[in-house]
Amino acid sequence: MSYYRVDTREDTDEILLPGQASRVWCGDVMVRCSACSGEGTDMDGDVCDTCHGVGEVSDVRSGVSVCRTLDDLRAYFSSREWTRNGRVVELEGDESDDEDYDADEPGNPVLIHPTRIVRVMSLRSVFGEK
Repeated sequence: MSYYRVDTREDTDEILLPGQASRVWCGDVMVRCSACSGEGTDMDGDVCDTCHGVGEVSDVRSGVSVCRTLDDLRAYFSSREWTRNGRVVELEGDESDDEDYDADEPGNPVLIHPTRIVRVMSLRSVFGEK
């Protein structure tokens, strides 16, 4: 199955590197640290190595954000302001167990672990002139 994303990397092949992670576009989403249950200390009373005593960590999800069809990709980007740079990459891959931050937005993006780049397309060829 193919998936589609707008990608701004200089080297598109980097998207195939293992360990790709997804974050929110702007800012940070913080969640309770699972290592210390949000307490900031471990069972011995020492500062938690994961959150460094804060009790929260950045919510980073496994995989890259994609849409299942080009129409979904267009719907997703038509609902937001964005800088038209980069290119559209068609990928194959395995869906992540993590949910995309915008899964309930138009286009219903999902997270995948990319395994192959099928093709790279210009923004103009997918989104038209602007």
